[in-house]
Amino acid sequence: MNDIVNRIASGQATLLGIEDICTRLGISRTTFDRWVRNGGGKAGPLTGAQLARGGIIGSVVQDFSANSTEGNIKFPPPDIRIGNSPKWEMETFKRWLTENAQPGK
Repeated sequence: MNDIVNRIASGQATLLGIEDICTRLGISRTTFDRWVRNGGGKAGPLTGAQLARGGIIGSVVQDFSANSTEGNIKFPPPDIRIGNSPKWEMETFKRWLTENAQPGK
């Protein structure tokens, strides 16, 4: 835990929240929550605004899981929680993306 705290404090860690990840992948919050649960983690509760929008973060440009069986996708638990906000380091996200991305057809 001290390692990530030190990286954050020194400006060496880039942290991504749920909205950041959903936007980058073009997926819904519901899909992301399912991937985190599949990976054994918990992303956190939906806010009132997200519930009013049906859990969708931004417009869904493309479904990242189009080339995958969605039930098999596992997203790692957050690297750290700051207050009630789960956060993932950019390196965790890149590693996951490298392991899970498939070439388009």
